[in-house]
Amino acid sequence: MQIAPHPDWLRSFAKVAERGGFTAAAESLSLSQPAVHAHVKKLSEALGVTLYKRNGSAIVLTESGRVVAAYANDQEQRTSALRAQLAERVEHEPVVLATGEGALLYLLGPALKRFDGRVRLLLRNAEGCRDALQTGAAHLAVYPERRRPGLTRRRLTATRPVLAMRREHPFANRERIRLETLGDEAFIVPTRGPLRAQLDARLTPRVRVEASGWPTILHLVSLGLGVAVVNDFCRMPRGVIARPIIGLPAVEYSLVRRSGAPTHGETLAEKIVSQVSDPLD
Repeated sequence: MQIAPHPDWLRSFAKVAERGGFTAAAESLSLSQPAVHAHVKKLSEALGVTLYKRNGSAIVLTESGRVVAAYANDQEQRTSALRAQLAERVEHEPVVLATGEGALLYLLGPALKRFDGRVRLLLRNAEGCRDALQTGAAHLAVYPERRRPGLTRRRLTATRPVLAMRREHPFANRERIRLETLGDEAFIVPTRGPLRAQLDARLTPRVRVEASGWPTILHLVSLGLGVAVVNDFCRMPRGVIARPIIGLPAVEYSLVRRSGAPTHGETLAEKIVSQVSDPLD
């Protein structure tokens, strides 16, 4: 039973034919000479033909060898043309960026404004951003991510949790607020996310309203429905102030992509890094 020729075998034989010997071919391919010999031998066995004969130290292609060398070069040229075509096609496809509403509004605006290409946004929570990367639905994502197999991340910035409250709140005159003093407060909390998880683990807050999205949560704070823990990058609406909280760790935002995925969106990635990264990172 004959075996279909492997592209590496064809590539090695084409280079032997071009360079006139195994040593020069091996150097050109950055392979060992025995490896090139093995490729050509397997190609000859797979096709069932003799590809070359020796005339002293010289390599002389047989008629079959010339046909196979031409075929190998044609295949290499077609592959190169296909790669170029796909690269051009990918370059003109929109970059799909998954991120949360807060990161989009408060972190990524300048980077997106300065990006000349097309962007398609997927607004997702952290879990949704991760799923979009892992399934290939997004090229890039910006969200809080820990180290996870199959994903590579580049740290952008750390945001500190702050307490958002109306200006007339009794705690408004404090420079900082300790988490343990907030046990009696009515909270407006996100339905899920890193800050919600930290708040539940460290305080078990008295929840008055669950809402999605920092703008909605802060609007409810401005209406006097309660206080909220938000990231320090959020812009406070009129009548609302924010104070740092002692007792909650910072939340790190990262630029994340799937390991081994095609590197589409590099220009946008660099824009994000230059606009969002902390100066010392």
